[in-house]
Amino acid sequence: MEKIKVLVPFFAFFLVPFCAVAQDSGNEAIYLQAIKADPNNETAHFKLGLAYLNDQKFDQAVPEFQKCAQLNSKDTDARGYLELCEGMIASSKEDYSSAAKHFQNTLKLIPDEPNAKRILPSCQAKVYLTEKKYPEAQAALKQVLQADPKSFFAYRNLGFISFQGKDYKSAAADWNSALKLQNDPQINKYLGFSYYNLGDFNKAIDAYKKSIQLETALAPKDQDADSLDETYYDLGVAYHDNASYDEAATAFGNAFKVNPKDSNAAVGQAQAIDDAVNAHLEKASNFMLNSQYSDAMSEAQKVLALQSDNKQAQGFIDEAKSKLSREVDLHYENGRAYLKKGNTLQALNEWNLALTMDPNNEKAQKAIKTLRINRLSRVKALLTEGDQYYQEQDYSNALASYNKAKEIDPPNSLVRSKLRKLLSKQSSQVDAVYAKALKAYKKGDLKDAQKSISLAKDLAPGNDEIGTAFFRIQKDISVKVKALDADGISLYENGDKDKAQAKFQEVLRLKSDDDTANDYVKRMTGQQSQEKVDAEKVKALYYDGVDLYINGKIHEAIEKWREVLKEDPGNINAQSNINKAMVKLQSIQKLSQN
Repeated sequence: MEKIKVLVPFFAFFLVPFCAVAQDSGNEAIYLQAIKADPNNETAHFKLGLAYLNDQKFDQAVPEFQKCAQLNSKDTDARGYLELCEGMIASSKEDYSSAAKHFQNTLKLIPDEPNAKRILPSCQAKVYLTEKKYPEAQAALKQVLQADPKSFFAYRNLGFISFQGKDYKSAAADWNSALKLQNDPQINKYLGFSYYNLGDFNKAIDAYKKSIQLETALAPKDQDADSLDETYYDLGVAYHDNASYDEAATAFGNAFKVNPKDSNAAVGQAQAIDDAVNAHLEKASNFMLNSQYSDAMSEAQKVLALQSDNKQAQGFIDEAKSKLSREVDLHYENGRAYLKKGNTLQALNEWNLALTMDPNNEKAQKAIKTLRINRLSRVKALLTEGDQYYQEQDYSNALASYNKAKEIDPPNSLVRSKLRKLLSKQSSQVDAVYAKALKAYKKGDLKDAQKSISLAKDLAPGNDEIGTAFFRIQKDISVKVKALDADGISLYENGDKDKAQAKFQEVLRLKSDDDTANDYVKRMTGQQSQEKVDAEKVKALYYDGVDLYINGKIHEAIEKWREVLKEDPGNINAQSNINKAMVKLQSIQKLSQN
């Protein structure tokens, strides 16, 4: 999905500062009168040349210094200033090679001439940049900074050189220095891509957004549409690699608005929408499994906003609506029944279950509010709820329940004990999964690294270290997929279809829904890739299991999810759901024995 970056040197906008070479050059009119009286007056020609030079009238200064040199070939100052003027003229015409030679000649004749000393390294840098002699250009630019530590031109191009050498850390440092001097949309864009390559999601996003903000603040006629398109696209890639699919779809959509001919942006948006749909469906299914019907409907509605005809999302909504009204009312009435019997704790549990399904249910909220129950009983109810989540290995919801209990009774030793146990268990699990991800990543096994880091991120969503690792692994997969796709297309176009297919198969092992690879495999074989067929089969089996579970067919659901694991042994959700279902069966068995 990532585009190919083509940077060009930034030197086209260079402006040359000029300082006066003498303070006593006098009045031009006087020297013109003197020359009129005596055309061979060397001093008058020299003084007039200095006057023109100080006024930056270089074209007019040249013939005066030439005349001086003709009259006195040993006049090194006149010859030196002649070279300086010719250097300034060449520089203004962007003929930096000639300019550099003239400034070098100036310094041979007038070794301390300040303008030549200051401007020569800049011209040399431009020549070296054009010739792609980056080490020499870098050395010249550092000379520029010695003379002018606030040279925007130098920092900007030093960043360019480091970027070309894939030294993204140095590029970011130089461009940040340039941005302190001048906030430029182009530099922000490339700074964002440097951070992207360093695996720093947050800084990459901030830089891309700043670039867009600066570019769109310009008058429409002054905006660089190509750069804006590219920045929106890069923003979409960064969001996509961080699994922020809704934001990615929006960014790709904005790129396509800026440039309706950008087919890459259109493809990126379509892919991001598909991934967003899958992510929302996954969340909706998890909420359905936890009987959190309002949350499930909210996620399903997000799917329908992206794909109005999605049957799975509509099914979740219909199922949730059906169960929401019936089961919430059932828990509410059960709570009232328990209350009549004097069992306030069980009544509270029932009403809490009702609010889990429908957090905004006014009847359950009012019932709990008016319930006269002591602090210990409320804590006990929350601990029971947390224990249920803990058994199902749903540690995030368990933590939420235990924390609510802690808010009610902070010194409670049982609450604190359960929290310590949970946090220790959670931390241990996170550490193990994170270590597994890093081990796979170190071995170059990006697919396994992706599975493990995704689980680690789900277990510890607020962990910055894990979040950074997640983005880096996703980014590396994105870059590798792009490179393999490009190789595959090149091989295909050159007629080597066997090698092309091997490249695309390698892509599909990393990313089974990659549009480019699937399209070319279908062209070559006439049918869908096996990876895509298998992925669709796994998805269908998974959601069949969800449907069975929420309709009370728990044994059948477990069998479906076991089929998922046969097809995809590393499927995290399937294994988690099996664990949840086994705990549910145990709870049902205990109730039947009472």
